[in-house]
Amino acid sequence: MGKKSNKLYVILWVLLMSITLGGCSISNTVLAIDETMPRTPKLELAPYWVFDSAYSLNPDNHDIDEDYFNGLGAYLSNERIIIGTDSIENPNLKAMQVKTYEYFLTRYKISPSEVGLTEDIVAVYTVTDAKGFSERIYKLSDEKIAIERNNVLLYFNQTDHLQETNIELSTDTLGNPVQKQPSSANGVLLGLRKDRVDLNGIPGEAEYRTLWIAKPKDEPLEIYEVEDILFPRNVFYKMSVERQENVDVTRESIVIKNLADGSEVRETASLDMESRLSDITFVSNDYFSVRSGIYSNREFGPMQFYSTRNISNPQYDRRIGITDVFGPEGINVMETAAKIALGAQKPEESVGLVEIKENSFILKRYNGRWIYEGRINSEDSLEDKHLTYPMNFGDNYRVYRYDNLTPRWSGIVSLVPNAQDAVSSPDAFFAIIRTKSKLLVYPKDENGNLGADPLATIPLDDEEIIMHEWALGDFVGEWSKVVKQSGRPLDLFK
Repeated sequence: MGKKSNKLYVILWVLLMSITLGGCSISNTVLAIDETMPRTPKLELAPYWVFDSAYSLNPDNHDIDEDYFNGLGAYLSNERIIIGTDSIENPNLKAMQVKTYEYFLTRYKISPSEVGLTEDIVAVYTVTDAKGFSERIYKLSDEKIAIERNNVLLYFNQTDHLQETNIELSTDTLGNPVQKQPSSANGVLLGLRKDRVDLNGIPGEAEYRTLWIAKPKDEPLEIYEVEDILFPRNVFYKMSVERQENVDVTRESIVIKNLADGSEVRETASLDMESRLSDITFVSNDYFSVRSGIYSNREFGPMQFYSTRNISNPQYDRRIGITDVFGPEGINVMETAAKIALGAQKPEESVGLVEIKENSFILKRYNGRWIYEGRINSEDSLEDKHLTYPMNFGDNYRVYRYDNLTPRWSGIVSLVPNAQDAVSSPDAFFAIIRTKSKLLVYPKDENGNLGADPLATIPLDDEEIIMHEWALGDFVGEWSKVVKQSGRPLDLFK
């Protein structure tokens, strides 16, 4: 690729990133079966609800531990929505009537009867807020609703007794219910990947670890380190990359272990005489992204293949497509971004690049945000000729729950000019800024402003952030117990 086209690509990248980071996103897909979309500013539901049952929305894994949700409560009003420990202030509401069978088959690739739904038509409330939080609430009757959360459909029964739920509510001066926080603490599981080194022409291993950084509001930081990637779902899991080597072949496979029962799922290794390497770029509750390279020998080559997959089924051939996340409108955004990127190249540079594939994309970090990046390969997959391009998608709660940055990236760079990435806590407790050689943990005031000096400095060895999963309130203590069972405390360097 020539210097001129490289400049054009950089301009394209900056332009699309400025749009993405400016908060634009594609609208929710309106399916053909939803031709009428009555919008209402009112949530026409009773206020108090208690958990009844749960079904997995994953078509490949129907196992759900309902004990995890026992006691889960919900409070629903037009001013505030509380589900468990999550609270949405001043929610934005949209409502529509849908045909249940077509809707669930299209959106979730599952029959509604498999998840306990027998109604032909249901009302769907889409609830969002300015922070990117998003929920779907299904009204089944005046006494029963279902809520989609983390690829699980939760059923709730209407109740008049708050004691039946795990939500503790008090009232403000106007008599409106407000959530009583059990504790004031924020904690984050921060996944890191150390890049490979060249061992005389043979690629070394990428190394992974997880840092647990937690802070009660008025207490010191707690920092622990855990081997591999520790992440939460209904229980805690660990993700690792298992490596097998012989004289001619190096194979790497993704392994995901359930820490509660010791069971694991793993990526099936190829039986062909070829090497395969995998770099994890993103991990969340339900999904992960990987750059993979397949070679005829053990020498370094390009990481030719992009994939985003479901935690429950990590196989490469089960990678998800962009329409699985954003619906039919997603492929239109993807194709537009790819064609703009192709148009910025010289004609001869585009020769040999094959079709746009909707399942050829990853999530990765860029200036304090998760971004979606697509890839077009050449006809010869072993040739290091390809095109990567950013896509203008906003936050999607199904893919990751939280990615807000306070202060904005420009404010972080003004404080730390060599910053390469940053994450910040949901409450105004702390922010973590990554440079090439260290993590800087800064305190935040109630307005989100960073303190003048970091609370701690953690050395890095050419590591990138591939995950940030946050715990609030009492969950901080629960997560901390799990971390301390398998991790070690880190010394703090001021």
